[in-house]
Amino acid sequence: MKCPMCEEVMMVEADDEMEAMKMMKEKGNAHMMEMHKDAPMMTDEESEKMIKENWKAE
Repeated sequence: MKCPMCEEVMMVEADDEMEAMKMMKEKGNAHMMEMHKDAPMMTDEESEKMIKENWKAE
């Protein structure tokens, strides 16, 4: 997945979509805290929606 704010690529390896979403939310939250501290916090639902709009399986 590419961060829509800075284009940094984040990747996770998972067995299914549910596991991938959980891992990507954790990685995305850590990325936001480190790289985009000033951005408003997203709700869990907003985070999932943004991830689904920007990720792709390989």
